[in-house]
Amino acid sequence: MMLDRIEADYGRSFADVVADMCLHTQRRAQRAPQRASISNALDSRNPLLVRAIKAMQANIETPVSMDDLAEAAGCSRRQMERLFVKYLHQTPYRYFRDLRLDHARGLMRETDLSVTEIAVASGFTSPVVFTKSFRARFGYSPAKGRKAV
Repeated sequence: MMLDRIEADYGRSFADVVADMCLHTQRRAQRAPQRASISNALDSRNPLLVRAIKAMQANIETPVSMDDLAEAAGCSRRQMERLFVKYLHQTPYRYFRDLRLDHARGLMRETDLSVTEIAVASGFTSPVVFTKSFRARFGYSPAKGRKAV
């Protein structure tokens, strides 16, 4: 909201500079929800779970193994899997895939990147796997989503 006010008073380029200074990579639409801390969003303060999710967010564009994510969280892969199922009712793999798909859908809305470029920028090693995963999660293909934007 503040960036919209700055843009109205001083122009888009100045608002973009302020956003960059505040470490915002994307401007949030007025009706979009604000980003909460991970522990508040999860309703869990488990430090291992929070570290695992932060590692996922930091590596959203990179295919990372579950073992590497568990190591970044400071726990075993099995312990990480149990935490995800206990608190989030899904596997860490599924959570990470959905996080990457949400990121891809955001890129689709905010950029002019091709579907293949979005797949790569979202950590998918294959456009075919990306398309199948995207369709399974959202009910339509990335190409249709691109046309709708």
